[in-house]
Amino acid sequence: SGENGTGVILWSWHIWVTDRDINDTVPIQTVAVSGTSQHTYNFMPVPLGWVDQSEDISSRTFTVTLIQQQSNQTSTAMVNQAGQSTSSGTCLYYQWGRKDPFCPSDGTTSDVDKTLYDKSGNTVAFNIESGRVSTGTSIQNPTTYYYSSDSWDWNSTTYYDYWNATNGETTTLNDNEVVKTVYDPNPVGFKMPSPDAFTGFTQDGSNKRISSSSCNVESSTINNGYKFYTQGWKKGPTDFWRANGLLDSGSLGGVGKCGDYWSAGPSSNSTGRNLEFYETYLYPQKINRRDYGFSVRPVTDTEE
Repeated sequence: SGENGTGVILWSWHIWVTDRDINDTVPIQTVAVSGTSQHTYNFMPVPLGWVDQSEDISSRTFTVTLIQQQSNQTSTAMVNQAGQSTSSGTCLYYQWGRKDPFCPSDGTTSDVDKTLYDKSGNTVAFNIESGRVSTGTSIQNPTTYYYSSDSWDWNSTTYYDYWNATNGETTTLNDNEVVKTVYDPNPVGFKMPSPDAFTGFTQDGSNKRISSSSCNVESSTINNGYKFYTQGWKKGPTDFWRANGLLDSGSLGGVGKCGDYWSAGPSSNSTGRNLEFYETYLYPQKINRRDYGFSVRPVTDTEE
């Protein structure tokens, strides 16, 4: 964190270390709906802050003896067989408009926070406080989750341009260019997606509750997430979007059962737009309270 010499935090940074090639992006087509045209957005291959977890099959070493039939001579060799793993993982959660991440789940389908440690090996926990605060207070307290049951926002002042510098008001479903801001949590080369970015996960792109059996998925049965087709209705390869759950008033829920991914678009002075899917339905651009903690799946700075 940055300090001004008096112990007051002025800014903080999150360092994400991953062996994933985040530039190996996934192109996903949208559906043209009212106010938008068809685009292809290049999504980061994993949610922001993704950390793999593996259940390994251990490696092994064994001896192989070969016998030449003609001479009856033998040769012995030691063989090292690498292990195999099946990967799962966890990702961070973000409140709409804030740059700072919040604690992931422990990677199972239960609603349990991941155990975090400080530099001395002691366990730490995020703070949860009821009440709206200023932007400056939120920056000075990056590990505090603020929420308001009455206003649905963490911020005491209404802003519409947190994640899009050119957005000055509430937005409908649109494909306006997103101009990255200092509050955007994504690494260089990536930004928050436009409100229309998830329309291709349905047949007509309209923002309504759609049964999972009518969505652009390989199978309508959720298996910790859905495999969405990426090049039109039931066309092209699929891309897996994990049901990471969400933070509601700072409490984790829905892991393995629901997926919520923010866009850059605000819907009102207390709500933002996001992709939302559950076991039985999907919204391409749901309207949800800004103080919820959702996943982020960013797109590249360039659009097609």
